[in-house]
Amino acid sequence: MIGFQAAVLVMAVMLGGVLLLSLLRLKADLGRQKVKPKFSEIFSKSRAINVLSAARFCLFSARDVWFVVALPVFLYDQHGWTHWTVGGLLAVWVIGYGGVQTQAPKLTRLIRGMPGR
Repeated sequence: MIGFQAAVLVMAVMLGGVLLLSLLRLKADLGRQKVKPKFSEIFSKSRAINVLSAARFCLFSARDVWFVVALPVFLYDQHGWTHWTVGGLLAVWVIGYGGVQTQAPKLTRLIRGMPGR
C-alpha cells in the first residue's frame, strides 16, 4: 500500500522505537542466571534422554535446512517456479501445518475415545 521503501522505513522506525523502549524499560539482569551451571549439568543423567535430545536436534536441523534452503532452490531451479509461487506454497504449508498442530490434541483425544473440551 505504501511501497517497498516506505514500508522498510516504517519498519525501521518501529524497530527503533522497540529498541528505545527496551533500553529504557528492561532490567539489565533480565535473562541472566544467578548461578552458571557447568557444561556437564546441562545434560540429563539419563543416556536415553540425551540420545533422544540429540536425535531431535538432528531431525529439526535437517527439516529446517530442507524447508529453508533445499526445497525452495529445488522448486525454483528444477521446476521453474517463480519466487512468489515458492513463497506462496511455503506460506500455505506453514499456516496449514500450524492449523493441523492446533487440532492434534483434539484428534488424539478422539482417537483414544476420551471426552473432549
